Amino acid sequence: MEDKAVGLIAYDLEDYDIWRLMIDSRYQGRGYGRKAMELALDILRKEGRLKTARTSIIVENNVMRNLIVSFGFKENGKVTHYREDGEPNEIEFELNL
Repeated sequence: MEDKAVGLIAYDLEDYDIWRLMIDSRYQGRGYGRKAMELALDILRKEGRLKTARTSIIVENNVMRNLIVSFGFKENGKVTHYREDGEPNEIEFELNL
């Protein structure tokens, strides 16, 4: 197989926020998202400045919820974005590193 980008993960070394994890729909279900998260968390752990990583997910995104929970992330009760109707749209999770 050719070297090819199948997705991306974006994180912040200042705040240890994992902002985005996106895998092209043609490559989902093959472990690329899990591997990207493993690599990002390894980098944050090696950096070693902070003890907690954060990420947020769209409420209905059960695939992402299952992935981050499998790494030990826990919902922290914060809502980072609301819908126009006032319902939560995006919720935050934390992981002790």
